[in-house]
Amino acid sequence: GCSHPRGNEGTIKRWWKDDKTIVSTQGAAVLGADDGAGVAILAALMVGGVPARYLFTQGEETGGHGARYAVNVHADKVKGIERCIAFDRRGDSDICGAQCVGNLASVACVDALAGGLGLGHSWATGTYTDNSEWQGLIPEIVNISVGYDHNHSKNEILDWVYFQRLRDAALSLDWESLPTEGPAPDAWGPDSAWAEAWGPDQRMLDGDIPADVEDEALDLSDSLGFLPSTYEGGLILDAISRAYRIGVSEGSRL
Repeated sequence: GCSHPRGNEGTIKRWWKDDKTIVSTQGAAVLGADDGAGVAILAALMVGGVPARYLFTQGEETGGHGARYAVNVHADKVKGIERCIAFDRRGDSDICGAQCVGNLASVACVDALAGGLGLGHSWATGTYTDNSEWQGLIPEIVNISVGYDHNHSKNEILDWVYFQRLRDAALSLDWESLPTEGPAPDAWGPDSAWAEAWGPDQRMLDGDIPADVEDEALDLSDSLGFLPSTYEGGLILDAISRAYRIGVSEGSRL
């Protein structure tokens, strides 16, 4: 592998596992691929001359403060914009056409975007990233996987090969060819089980906890300062709820 220094936080190393090139600090520090990887993709698109309005915000992980400010102060500047694309999803397979607030994009747009990128993406439901704040103002809002995993912890990694493939695909994509239909009527709606699950205090309904959600709840322990015992039994739901309220969201694929 190869490495380069990262201040006093340890060393970022590139290594190989299961035919993948992985970037990590190997436990020395939080890598920051969430969402440094997304910022890097946007920077590449800017340098590559891809026409768009680029927005970089702060405070997404603590409640989307920067995005909410942008919506409150600059909503008039998005008139006529048809698509809002975030590069802030974990993994390498998702295009989130829905987030916790409901459907934000059309299936047609997500399918066309997945086909144009050619990397095997499919529709997914995310929790929250700050482009959901533009709901109702922009008809097609999606969040694309950028290759990180185990975010918010010192075990965070970035799939370097996928990241580069995504960058190249995004640079060559004909973004203006994507259809603009707007989201389908909410699959959940204000009186649905989804709304009841999150409710005013952002809690999930009681029920069986999928193994992957339990694993990801454990991954959040470093950033939330919880002891592993906190995640036993039904308290896993409270942990995820608390994580959501402070903006630690992409770590939980629900």
